[in-house]
Amino acid sequence: MKLMLIDYAGYAFAADLSVELARRGWRVTHVYTSASGSPQGELSSRAGVEFVDVEIGANPKADFIRRWSAEHRFGLAAAELVRNKKPQIVMAADTPLEALRRIAAACRRRRIPFVLWWQDILSDAMESILRRRFGAPGRGVACYYRGIEKRCLRDAAAVIAVSPHFVKRMEEWGVPTAHAGVIPNWAPVEHITPLNKDNRFTRRYGLVDSFVLLYSGTLGMKQNPQLIVDAAKYLATEKDVRLAVVSEGVAMPFLQQEKQKHRLDNLLLLPLQPYRELPEVLAGGDVHLVLLSPEAARFCVPSKVWASFCAARPLVAVLPEDNDAARVIREIGAGIVSANADGRSLAEAVLRLRNDPLLRQQMGAAGRRYAETFFRIEKAAERFESMLKQTAESIHRNRG
Repeated sequence: MKLMLIDYAGYAFAADLSVELARRGWRVTHVYTSASGSPQGELSSRAGVEFVDVEIGANPKADFIRRWSAEHRFGLAAAELVRNKKPQIVMAADTPLEALRRIAAACRRRRIPFVLWWQDILSDAMESILRRRFGAPGRGVACYYRGIEKRCLRDAAAVIAVSPHFVKRMEEWGVPTAHAGVIPNWAPVEHITPLNKDNRFTRRYGLVDSFVLLYSGTLGMKQNPQLIVDAAKYLATEKDVRLAVVSEGVAMPFLQQEKQKHRLDNLLLLPLQPYRELPEVLAGGDVHLVLLSPEAARFCVPSKVWASFCAARPLVAVLPEDNDAARVIREIGAGIVSANADGRSLAEAVLRLRNDPLLRQQMGAAGRRYAETFFRIEKAAERFESMLKQTAESIHRNRG
């Protein structure tokens, strides 16, 4: 069967899914853009899967007009690929709503089953950002895009949500949920394996002999980067502690400004590293940091938690208690979770773990055990393959 997986971000776990489905006999076209600004996986074409990089130019996330234009171009290009490639089923994930509506429309016109792999509640995220920045007019724009998101959910042949909370949001919107299922996200456990801290990454940046609190991945304002600044201030007198942020998110200029303003020599700001070096980057952190504002927890489940599990590193997670990731961390004992941390309490959690190597080892091992149990790509692919086949067969029966 011919599948087109449209993954705007180009995340590693989605790429691994395409490769595994191809191994199972699917012919997969995986569409993404290298301009997404997100950490990306190994996106080179191989037997059974073709990776297509859509050129959209620069995608400055902080500039709404230029960002809209880039996402609009992606939607047009992806819809054209649907027309030209003629897949038998299309699945879209991590795709901005401006592009998603064009992809869904292209599938509708050609009677191609459209599956929405629902990673984030995008219109809720837009409302959070636009209301804060533009007030009532911003809320109006978000309302327009909520209508688009609702229609995509309603018109999809199937919805694969990453959290049961997302299905509840569908119910709140009055969108039928009979065609919705839940498959939580994962991380590439086969690629991200526990490594020694003394490696090329830590030697390159002089981190081997420091106790490192690591933040790696996309960093936007929804992660509340001020907490990193405040924690760095409290930890400034701890000469062996470094805070390393590996990101290209929109919050990086803010951190750079605050680093210079407060002379935070313990704060190291680095660009995203090549995907092949990700295991070494994650191994460079003695403790991993996850941040998510209470408002953002309604529409997002931070996947970087799962990468930390794979790397067998303990977490300090500032997350609302009802977030799925927070629940798992607490249940398996993989880190310290705080719903209302400030800079001081965040620093205290880091120092607690610095002073207790056994606890760090136990937490890291708990995360790795969870990853080895639930993140095997074969298990994920089996669930996706089942849902995709059921969807295609259902559409075929209804048309027959």
